[in-house]
Amino acid sequence: MGLVKNNEDKNKNKRNLSTSSTPPQSPSYSACIKKAKSFVTPNRFSVLSVDEPTIENSITPDNQNQEQPNTTNNTPKTILPPPIFIKGVLNYIGLLDQFKQIIGPNTFSCKSTSTHLKIQTDTPDNYRKIIHLLKEINAQYHTYQLQSDKPLRVVIRNLHPSTPESDITTALEEIGHTVRNVINVKHHQTKMSLPMFFVDIDPNESDSDIFSITSILHTKVKIEEPHKKRQIPQCQNCQSYGHTRSYCAYPPICVKCGENHPSSTCIKPPDVPAKCGLCQGAHPANYKGCTIYQSISRKHNNNTSSKKAHQPPPPSHNNTANPEYQQQQPSPDNTPRSRTYANVTEGHQSPNLNTHKNSNEISLLKFLDEFKSIISPLISLLTTVLSNLINTINAK
Repeated sequence: MGLVKNNEDKNKNKRNLSTSSTPPQSPSYSACIKKAKSFVTPNRFSVLSVDEPTIENSITPDNQNQEQPNTTNNTPKTILPPPIFIKGVLNYIGLLDQFKQIIGPNTFSCKSTSTHLKIQTDTPDNYRKIIHLLKEINAQYHTYQLQSDKPLRVVIRNLHPSTPESDITTALEEIGHTVRNVINVKHHQTKMSLPMFFVDIDPNESDSDIFSITSILHTKVKIEEPHKKRQIPQCQNCQSYGHTRSYCAYPPICVKCGENHPSSTCIKPPDVPAKCGLCQGAHPANYKGCTIYQSISRKHNNNTSSKKAHQPPPPSHNNTANPEYQQQQPSPDNTPRSRTYANVTEGHQSPNLNTHKNSNEISLLKFLDEFKSIISPLISLLTTVLSNLINTINAK
């Protein structure tokens, strides 16, 4: 009995262990839990347990909004037919009545300018009906090709120039493409045939497959898109700029003498100076130094430069953390930055140099235009004098 009492006294003096230090598998686990319930201690993490549901509730709506698809950006854009530009309209109301009878009242819109009447239809079928009507009444107009009628033009490189065009057509049709035309490319100066072919195919959904072709007629080829022309198109029928001969219904103007006949039927002798049908100068109508072409080219370049200026810069990552990027940014007071080595190597130029360069180019173009306007009549006068001298000498 004395030993039992001594053990009980020792157990009373010992420190009670917490429930966390006792493993759950031990037999004294339940006894420790009962002892722990007799102590009441505040929970330091009770605040976190209360806030957790509110945080989850605040996150859930955001996740639901992110999962919802944005239907406004996925709507397909409707491609309208090309506009029709009519010249010389004398009875506008009568023309509108004819359009309403053919395609309906709410299927087109009109816009009048100083030189043309612009007609915009809503569907390709209505566009074709308007074109058919204008051809019947012999109207003067020009338009452009329908997007659905445009073939896909590709360039086949590394194919021998002596390859028959019919064999190329057969090889592409076996793959599944409908070929409209095949043209061998020639050098613009020497007129020699090059190992390059232009191929026009019908637009289909599988057009992108043609760029994956690597071999045709046992030849390793490379198929790619042709380079886009930067020059302004000039009509070979009326010699005007901005459209082509295939969609022009204006009276023909000769490129050599400026008279109202096709250029192929011109009988102007070579010793007679040419006459521009656009500016009436002593040069052909396709001369790039023509004042009409120069003014159109300046407007075109200004429009392209303004479009590039309004385009947003490409997105960049971590620019704010880059000290070099912060140094390249303009100051808040819009003071022009100096021309440094970093700007030169990166292709940047100071604003002052750009403004001086633009002003110099404008003054140079003005000088060239004035010089051409002075020298052109002198050249025409000189040619007439020489032709008269030759005629007098031949008469003697």
